[in-house]
Amino acid sequence: MSMKCISLWYSILALFVRVALSFNAEPYSFTKSELSLYKEQVRELFYHGYNSYLEYGYPFDEVHPIECVPRKRKFNDPDDINTNDVLGNFTTTLVDTFSTLAVLGDKKGFADAIHLFHGTVPESFDLDSTVQVFETTIRLLGGMMSAHIYATDPRTRVYLGEKEYDGFLLRRCVVLGDKLLQAYLSPTGLPVPRINLRYGTQINPKLIEENNAAATASPLFEFRLLSMLTLNDTYREVAEFAFNRTWELRSDLNLIPMSFSPYTNTIYDEITGIGASIDSFYETALKGSILFDDPWLYSVWETAIHALNAYSKSDWFYSNTGTTHGTAALPWVDALSAFFPGLLTLDGRLEDARKKHLLFSKLWSTYGGIPERWNFVRISPDTKGNKQGNRFSESVDLEWYPLRPEFIESTYYLYRATKDVYYLNVGVRILHDLQHRFKARCGFAGIQNVITGEAQDRMESFVLGETLKYLFLLFDEDNELHTKLWEHVFSTEAHPLWVNTDLRSRYLTYRKTTDGDRDVSETFKFHLQQATDMAKRTRPHRRPIDSAVTNFHGQCVAPQMAYSTGPPNRTGFQDSDVLSDPRLFEIDFRYALTLKNPAWNKGYVPLEMTPELQTHWSLYNTKKCSIPTTRAFEGTIGSRDHDSRLISVHRWTPTVLIYRFHCIYGMKISFVDELWEWDSRWNSEGNSPSSVPSPVPFDLYDVLNHKSCAPKDNGPVHSYTAKAIDGIDLGDNDYVVVNKTTLFIGNSKSEGYASYNRKSQLLVNCIPITNIYLM
Repeated sequence: MSMKCISLWYSILALFVRVALSFNAEPYSFTKSELSLYKEQVRELFYHGYNSYLEYGYPFDEVHPIECVPRKRKFNDPDDINTNDVLGNFTTTLVDTFSTLAVLGDKKGFADAIHLFHGTVPESFDLDSTVQVFETTIRLLGGMMSAHIYATDPRTRVYLGEKEYDGFLLRRCVVLGDKLLQAYLSPTGLPVPRINLRYGTQINPKLIEENNAAATASPLFEFRLLSMLTLNDTYREVAEFAFNRTWELRSDLNLIPMSFSPYTNTIYDEITGIGASIDSFYETALKGSILFDDPWLYSVWETAIHALNAYSKSDWFYSNTGTTHGTAALPWVDALSAFFPGLLTLDGRLEDARKKHLLFSKLWSTYGGIPERWNFVRISPDTKGNKQGNRFSESVDLEWYPLRPEFIESTYYLYRATKDVYYLNVGVRILHDLQHRFKARCGFAGIQNVITGEAQDRMESFVLGETLKYLFLLFDEDNELHTKLWEHVFSTEAHPLWVNTDLRSRYLTYRKTTDGDRDVSETFKFHLQQATDMAKRTRPHRRPIDSAVTNFHGQCVAPQMAYSTGPPNRTGFQDSDVLSDPRLFEIDFRYALTLKNPAWNKGYVPLEMTPELQTHWSLYNTKKCSIPTTRAFEGTIGSRDHDSRLISVHRWTPTVLIYRFHCIYGMKISFVDELWEWDSRWNSEGNSPSSVPSPVPFDLYDVLNHKSCAPKDNGPVHSYTAKAIDGIDLGDNDYVVVNKTTLFIGNSKSEGYASYNRKSQLLVNCIPITNIYLM
């Protein structure tokens, strides 16, 4: 029976299972029957995409889901990196899908897929294809390695044994790994970004002059495991050296620049963050420390996350920050950073993970997907070269969503860690969108433009390799990855990888016996020594940055400190920490200027507002005040010149940002240079936004003009409460003490002491802040 017929049979079987389960599942009860129904629906979607690739895309790398033809590399234009970087003419989608077939437990489909690859792609990888080293490592090398581990581990459902599988995938890994090693023969030991699989680095010099932190550091994950599997330490030595060199490029603030020259160490982009160009560095440090039981890698992660928390972290996201000055530099959040809540979850930082995840929930609800870049402050649109149907807006300047997996990945991690049903709801809504919005005749089509709703006629390999895999695992409580393969770690391409006891013992014995040097080639021994000597002689130098991308509002960032989140908010079984969070709708108002539904997505019910979810799980009738009736405004309290003496809450922080809540009063602490105001988008009476009066933003004069309010004991009906300081939540019993003698602007118009009542509570427009005291 052909491979396509087998896959079709699985699809038909899944349909019957889905119908049978549907009779026993009450929507949003999230019983085992209902979760099984969703799991089978994901399985059905996977085979729709997989069969479409086999029929219309194979033996090329991808399939156009709308046009139903192969998507090929541009053989006549090797410099077209946007097309060619991930299309090596080596069946990328097929290889990236190996581990998904394994996760689904499809032993026949898994075996057929790897043998199909064996008979299609030359064992030598002698292909005239210039490809990106990073993408080829995580998709091809990682995909083959994960499949090899699945096929050779008797505990797995797709174990093949020696009679069905002779280990050819590992031999292919060695061939491909050796070719990729050519990228590391640079003067610094940092890899160049691209190689030609046939001609090595003999390509256009412009294609290899600049690389980024994610690409230079993350191959350590796959290369180190390859060394363990082959007992050849060349891969580990070379990749580990490059990881270390990348880490050495960090600034004095322990912030890593995004891009640099692999030839001279010249730093091209001093901006840092958690998204594109740097994301996988953090992932490799944390996941590598787990997979390889490596305390040093964990120390790198701890140092890096501490620096990010000090200089990049805000409540709802991590901003793009200058590595040398530690202040915000670029006012956007990119789609790739949606993976970070999952990484925080893996490290046990659940409260931060939940908050960061919530922002991406809002983005999905607003745009029908996660735009590649969303601006969290209002900026002037780029009017150059705008075309109808592909225009820039003031809220989105990279407007596509190619069905990236990162948001679903974080949803999966958070659900596994918390079992909060909100994350199951997110999965159900994404499943529905895949079924009714993204499903095309020959696969799944993303969004080319989230402003217009234009479809994107492309299905990248990660749709089957990651997006649908994480969604399937979200609903599959009984998957072997959840029940018996506890030591596994997902690579950055979502390939499950693990090191069993025998492999670890064998490798440790090899290292002790040979000191790890026996199989490191003489070429790389010499090269790494030369690169080490160069590192001792030189310091990284930086190319000047365009002033347009530095310090977009002069934000001052104070050191942050670790804190305990305390007990969860849940009060009963039918509750959700996310849905019961009093700040659930704060994002809507804080970013109302840029977080606006495009016309094509009007009417999309936000993920946290799903009626069935609210009815079942949020204790809706007792939490009506959680529905957005909030207005918010912010302003600066205090002078920059005196910020170090301004406030104490057992921690130091320089600034104050205030929100006013009509029902759940709250305040947020941060530093801003500009005043923003937000209108309410809803209210409990159903009034339109235009009928809700806008709050009046205050300035320092309003706060400090002590003549505007006479001190009194009885305050107004409304009040404010400080909820967080510098991203650190305040408990119900915490209070803030402000040194009133330093609370002034320092100009003749408005200099003066702040208003306060007889309880010494700070007043803003005569309204007291209940837990801020002036002393």
